[in-house]
Amino acid sequence: MSSKITDVARMAGVSIATVSNVINETRPVRPETQQRVMAAIEALQYIPDSTARHFKAGRKSSIGFIVPDIRNAFFSTLINSIEEVLECSGYDLVIANTHESIERETERLLRLCSGTVDALIIASCFEDYTELISHIPANFPFVLIDRLPVNSQCDTIRADSYAAILESIDYLVAHGHKKIGMLAWQESLSTTRERVAAYRHAAAKYGFEELIRYVDIDSEVSYAAEYLIAESCTALLIGNSKLYIDLMGFLNTVEDRPAVVCFCDSPEYKHLFRGLPMIKQPTQEIGRLAGRMILDRLQFPGSRIKEAILHCVFQRP
Repeated sequence: MSSKITDVARMAGVSIATVSNVINETRPVRPETQQRVMAAIEALQYIPDSTARHFKAGRKSSIGFIVPDIRNAFFSTLINSIEEVLECSGYDLVIANTHESIERETERLLRLCSGTVDALIIASCFEDYTELISHIPANFPFVLIDRLPVNSQCDTIRADSYAAILESIDYLVAHGHKKIGMLAWQESLSTTRERVAAYRHAAAKYGFEELIRYVDIDSEVSYAAEYLIAESCTALLIGNSKLYIDLMGFLNTVEDRPAVVCFCDSPEYKHLFRGLPMIKQPTQEIGRLAGRMILDRLQFPGSRIKEAILHCVFQRP
C-alpha cells in the first residue's frame, strides 16, 4: 500500500500542514523540521499527488524516456514499469528511441529539453558523462538508468550482475566445462564492461582462456558464436537476452550445441529460457524505482544525489 501524507507527518512528528508547506514551499519551515520531513518522505517513498506537484506554472505533466532500442523487450518492460508509477501521479511518459545512436540521442535530448517534458529518464549511449551533460540544460531534472557513462554525477539506477556471473561460471565449471566463451553487447557500455570484468575474473580463477566476441546493432551474432564454437568452447555466457533470442535459430543447427548461460531481463522471455541456467535481472524493479526517483527529483530539486544498485540473481535450471 502506498504511503499517505498522514504517514509522513506521523514519522516526522509534525502536522499535515507542515508537510504540505515543505512539499509546496508555501510557507517557511525551519531547516531542522524540513530535514525531518524530507527524511520521512524518502523513508516511506511517499509520492505527493499531482495537485501538490503541479503548483508551479509551466509544468508539462510529461516525463521523457530516452530508449536505445524500443524493440528490445528489456526496454519495453522498463517503459511499462515506469508508466505504472508516473500515471498514478498524473504524468505521461514520452518515449524517444535512439536506435543505439549517439547522434539520435543528442537530437532527442535537445528536442525534449526545449520545453516538451518536465524531466528525463535516460538509458544513454554516451560513454562519458561530460559529453552527455553538455546536451542537457543546467538544473534540468534527470535520472540515468541501466547504462551509466563514466564519472556520472547525478541520480543513477543500475543492476549489478558481477556476483551472479561468477556464480554462473562456477556452475558451468562444476558441470565439466573447461573452455567457456562470452558473447557481449557493445564494448563501450558500462553494463558490458561490468559483465566482461566478471567473466575475466572467473577465467583467471579457473585458468581457462578468455574468449570474448563483441556484438553491436550492425553485427551478425551467429558469426560471433560460430567463432567461439570453432575455438572449441563447450559453453557460452551470453551477455543479454536479445543476443540469445537472435542466436536461437543458429544454435539449433549446431551439431555439438554448446551449453549456455543467458540473461533473462524481461518476463516476456521466461518461456523461451525455460530449463536453462540464467541470470535474472530485476528490470521491473529498476523501472518502478526510476519512476519514483524522477518524481522525487522534480519535487525536491536540491536534494542529495541518489545512487541505487539492484542485484541480479543466478538461477539454476
